[in-house]
Amino acid sequence: VITNIGYQFADAGAAAWYHSYGNSIAEVLNTTNTGGYVTVGTVTNNTITGAAAILGNSDALFTQLDAAGNVVSAMRYDINGGQDQAWCTRKSAVIVNGLPTWILCGQSKKTANNTDCFVARVFANGTPVWFNRYNFDPGGAPFNSVHNIAKQLCEDVAGNIYVAGTLQDAGAVNIDGLAFRLTP
Repeated sequence: VITNIGYQFADAGAAAWYHSYGNSIAEVLNTTNTGGYVTVGTVTNNTITGAAAILGNSDALFTQLDAAGNVVSAMRYDINGGQDQAWCTRKSAVIVNGLPTWILCGQSKKTANNTDCFVARVFANGTPVWFNRYNFDPGGAPFNSVHNIAKQLCEDVAGNIYVAGTLQDAGAVNIDGLAFRLTP
């Protein structure tokens, strides 16, 4: 559980402040014309304040802001107990149960030799519609020797999601571009 005052996030049990980072922002336009924004980034443990409840040291952060920029809701995503970071969010063309959705992408580093990328569809308050991890290890299964990072994404009018980022196999001296498409 994350509690917040302004733009600071605290470990609710210890009342100690986390570090938080914003990486991307998208507008919220709704029928009540109240507007607002959603942002994604990272929330991490903070040894200075004693906020240390995040498994893996960091979680992806999704925050909903009102039109004045005040925090309405915040959610953190722990992906397989790893070091997680969200890089990009966009408003989606896909409506679920009559509600607008947003897509986001990022990375989840579980071990020193492995980073999965992730893509998710969420509602404005951060509640996931779906959340999936991907690993494109050129060496094949068990997908434990490559770093996949999803940095940007966009969507076409049919709801297909296009993702771009990087891929680096463990021990490789170069980093390759990564691009893939997902159906809605």
